[in-house]
Amino acid sequence: MSMAIWVPNVEFLFGITGATASVLMAYIIPPMTFIRLLDQSPELTGTKSGIQPEVRSQWVWRRRMALGLIIFGIIASVACTDAILTAVREENAVVELAQQLVAHEAVLVAHEAVVAETSRVELKAQEAAAAVAVVETASAQLNAAHLNSSQTLSDLTQAANALSSITEGGGAPPPPGQHHFWNAWTQSHSKQASEKKVLHSVEVLLEKVKDDAQGTLVAVQAVVSQLDVTIDTLRTQVAAKHANATAAALAASSNTTGDVTERNKMSKLGNRDVNGSETCKCNGGGPSCLFLHHW
Repeated sequence: MSMAIWVPNVEFLFGITGATASVLMAYIIPPMTFIRLLDQSPELTGTKSGIQPEVRSQWVWRRRMALGLIIFGIIASVACTDAILTAVREENAVVELAQQLVAHEAVLVAHEAVVAETSRVELKAQEAAAAVAVVETASAQLNAAHLNSSQTLSDLTQAANALSSITEGGGAPPPPGQHHFWNAWTQSHSKQASEKKVLHSVEVLLEKVKDDAQGTLVAVQAVVSQLDVTIDTLRTQVAAKHANATAAALAASSNTTGDVTERNKMSKLGNRDVNGSETCKCNGGGPSCLFLHHW
């Protein structure tokens, strides 16, 4: 029972049994019994007996053959036992090598997982940096739009002041005298020229305000578009992350279900083998068949 517990392969147990008990029963015990019985009849090998020399030499030769057979059995038993133990050591070495390979493979898988996780984190960092750059660009563009709006307000204030100067500047009345008509005409002409000049400058300022407003509107629309694209990208990434997590959970659940199903199948197969409901191919079934199936 102790050998059955400590030896994982029944082949080694049978090999050790054959190397000891089988060799003992086949090559050692029979010649020892023959020599023991021959020693109890010394007249067969003795020189003072009345047996013919040819018959005595035959019995002496048979004794020597029995001794040779015992020596052969001892050598065969030692050689077979050594071969079995060598096979056990080799199998243990193979098992240890397989365990080392599995551990190395597990390390490689863990390393690949770390590399994949690092790549994923790096990709996320790049995406986050791109999103931050987009936000910074949008902030810069909004600041520029704010400056443009401040400049536009200043231009509008300047235009309003110019128009106020036109409406409020009536001028002093001309002095009485003979040149009263000429002075009035000259003053009116100068006033019209200055008003045209002011109106022209106001028109230029309004055109500038219009262009600045359109540029600001375009910049704000571009900023809004970039922010919309960034938000859509982030939403897509979050949705993909949730989808991957759900797929991984489903895969883990399916693997667990598959392992349980496989164990149930193996358990049912073992029950059929033990109960003998199926025809066994090793020696027609029986106790030895059940012993082999147990192993």
